[in-house]
Amino acid sequence: YDIADLYKAELTIPLAFSLNASTNPEAEARRSFRNGLRLFRLLPRIVHDIRSLLDPDSDRAEPDPEEELVDLWDPVAGTIPGGTNHGGAP
Repeated sequence: YDIADLYKAELTIPLAFSLNASTNPEAEARRSFRNGLRLFRLLPRIVHDIRSLLDPDSDRAEPDPEEELVDLWDPVAGTIPGGTNHGGAP
């Protein structure tokens, strides 16, 4: 295992399903993966996780409320904020 395995399901599985009808899956996969890294703020999360694994006592600060937010995956729009009625008025 490596550190990428911790995040694989979060980024690559939805990406694979979104590319099922693509005419150019290789190029679209690279482009979508780069966008996913940015949208998920994956690199700062990886750095934070590695630091907390190597020195767990240093991570005593209050949790960032942004980290507590949960996103939903939409095949057209990508990630959308959770906790919101995206279907319109009942």
